Amino acid sequence: MSKPFCGSGSLPSAGDVVRPYLVGITGSRATGKSVVGEILQERHGEIVIDTDLITHELLSGPCEAYHEVLAHFGTDLVDAENGPINRDRLRARAFDSDEAKACLEAIMFPRINERLEAYVAQYSGEGKKIVFMLVPLLHEAGMKEYFDEVWCVVANEKVRMERLKARDNVDETEAARLISLQMSQTEKAKLSDVLIDNSFDIETTAAKVAELHGPVIERAEKHAASAPAPTEGEASSEADGATVPPAGEPVEPPSGDGEPADEGDGDGKSEDDKPAEPGKDDANARYREYLRHAAGVGAEEALAQLGDVAGTQHQEASAHLSLTVDRSSDTGGEKLARQFDVEVKMSARNKPGKPDEPNPPSPPPPPADGDTSKKQRDNNRWMLFGFLGFLAFLFACIMLWMWHDHNHNTNNGGGSVTVINNIPPCAGCKPVEPPTKPVDPPPPVVVDPGPFNPPAEPPAVEPGVKQEFTEVPGFAFRFVHNAVRVQVARWEVTYGSGFQWAKVSGYDADRRLVVYQEYDSSQYMTFQLVMSYYRDGAVQVDRFEGRGNIFTGRSIYRVSSTGSVVRAEHYTGLKRLLYVVVIVRNDVGTPVALSVEEFDAAGNSVAKTKVDGTAAVSDFMRLRFYAFDWFGQP
Repeated sequence: MSKPFCGSGSLPSAGDVVRPYLVGITGSRATGKSVVGEILQERHGEIVIDTDLITHELLSGPCEAYHEVLAHFGTDLVDAENGPINRDRLRARAFDSDEAKACLEAIMFPRINERLEAYVAQYSGEGKKIVFMLVPLLHEAGMKEYFDEVWCVVANEKVRMERLKARDNVDETEAARLISLQMSQTEKAKLSDVLIDNSFDIETTAAKVAELHGPVIERAEKHAASAPAPTEGEASSEADGATVPPAGEPVEPPSGDGEPADEGDGDGKSEDDKPAEPGKDDANARYREYLRHAAGVGAEEALAQLGDVAGTQHQEASAHLSLTVDRSSDTGGEKLARQFDVEVKMSARNKPGKPDEPNPPSPPPPPADGDTSKKQRDNNRWMLFGFLGFLAFLFACIMLWMWHDHNHNTNNGGGSVTVINNIPPCAGCKPVEPPTKPVDPPPPVVVDPGPFNPPAEPPAVEPGVKQEFTEVPGFAFRFVHNAVRVQVARWEVTYGSGFQWAKVSGYDADRRLVVYQEYDSSQYMTFQLVMSYYRDGAVQVDRFEGRGNIFTGRSIYRVSSTGSVVRAEHYTGLKRLLYVVVIVRNDVGTPVALSVEEFDAAGNSVAKTKVDGTAAVSDFMRLRFYAFDWFGQP
């Protein structure tokens, strides 16, 4: 259900307006396609359509596709009337046979295509120039031709394994099996136009997306400026910018001299009497002209990607064009087509010259006339005179200095004399003899410092001692968010020993815990929890970690009318739902069982389990949720 277009293979039509530039984003499992989509959406304000989410929406509630799926595959796919269809059960039944799979595709594909056409038409009407689409199985479904360009998200294999094990809660063997079910990312990378390495942290990926964002916007603007309005009987290859006539119509090669092509077959008969049947040489010339034209378009696109060729140190660019040409006129009416692929690659890089073969300087341009040559000779002559004059001046200065030094030495008895003190001695003064032994230094002056005043630093606090403040402690100020800081009425700091240096807690005016932090021996924060309270009694706990204060996850606790937590949800650092837990309590309010539902990155329910026993419940919640002991107990 990953192919969002109808079997006709046409791009969604936008009517008489130019459709947006379409960018497909794909990648193998656990490479982080949705991360790139979120960066484009949240940081660059771009439109991102997730085709998987469209499928999920259609199966989540009553609609035409929803009712047809239940009618063909069974009403037991839902646990409650009008509830969401269990995609795990549907997947098991739909992929049981080729007939069942074809039936599901016949139901879903037209509806998904309608949604996409509606989106593209809407954004075309609004004048949007670019739309991004997340399509996980883009290449498997053969959909590259439907997009103007395709981005492929890749990641290191070890990183993918770790992500998949953590996200889907599977062992290494199962993670490897899940990865092997899809096309390898090496193959996907070869079929794509742009690669994004998401093996590192989110900021590195965001920097790469920002680097790609400017050029793709420029290409989208060129597409909007150059794309002609579609007219009846004409079609254009939106993916590569080369115009291709619709199937069934003969193609005329572009004429280099602007003259119309010869009509008739050369025997005096008109085209009405006998249709033209070009021979092999004519078809060969025509196809070569198409390829030459496509190569020119590709070269212009590659040059646009290269940018400043003279200033760059190393830059590569490529453009790929695909042409489908109708061959009916060459085969006597038989419906055939010829596929042409043109790939243009360009690179510009600095290349150091060989030390023993230096590049000779470029010779000066020849003079335009005799006057210019004479002027050049005069300039050279004056430059030579100036240089000789400078050498004569320097020689005169050296001789003058030597003469002065000679006279000075002669007047003082000859020889070389170094003057240390040229102040004349006073009359009747005796010369000072140098001391015969080292002079003892004077005794140091001892100043009474008075009572000892230690520096103004916080006094040492024993481990376990608690201090209270009305303002955020100085060492914690940089790690506390502005929105949190204004909510805190009282701060408490408990100092520890060893690696755990201090714990910081902030409470609001109602004595509710708003922020909790722990610091290491270098006074750097190891993690913090930020609590938000809602009117319905729900509590949201956000976790931030490390010196970068990076958001890593969220737990939300829902409470009943009696104030007990009866439901909990946990989200990843990308705000994707991971767990939904329903808590079963006994008569005194102690949690005794859990009903757990797990979700994958696309929002699919992948597993449902039950946890029994107070100890097992406590262990499960502590490992997967934040601060459950603080908010989840009676």
